[in-house]
Amino acid sequence: MDTITINLGTVFVSFVIYQLIFHFVSSWFSAKVSPCFKDLSLEEKIKWNSRVGSTCQALVAGVFSLYILLFHEAATADPLWDDPWLVNVNIAIDLGYVISGFLLLFFYWRAIGGIEVLIRRCTVIYIYILVLKEGALAYIANFRLILHLSILFYNQRNSDNVKV
Repeated sequence: MDTITINLGTVFVSFVIYQLIFHFVSSWFSAKVSPCFKDLSLEEKIKWNSRVGSTCQALVAGVFSLYILLFHEAATADPLWDDPWLVNVNIAIDLGYVISGFLLLFFYWRAIGGIEVLIRRCTVIYIYILVLKEGALAYIANFRLILHLSILFYNQRNSDNVKV
């Protein structure tokens, strides 16, 4: 199996997992944890489910990229031109999430949309495809993935509008 097949499979599986988290897991889990969840408006539920998926992705990408930075020597050997497979897997996982969010953005534009979100997602998709296709700057892309750890705090701060 070649690298492109593995990356495409990873992107697809990641896409499906985040769609499942948004549409099913988040609502089910939130209703179990907080009985007030069922009282939220549809727009608030959409925002909440989006944040739950975002938080899950932040944990996966952030912890994975931190591990790569600290313990995966192949990723630090040549920061510009090396093509470490573990970084590519992490990028493929995040690409699946970003494409999933891109799709949700169109379906739920009123709740989670905004031109800045659309531009950001398009830019990230382009950059990730470029990194996976060309095999360059994976180490730099890994630093971008470490930034996902800050999303955990952003989602907590930003969820103050939605009382669950």
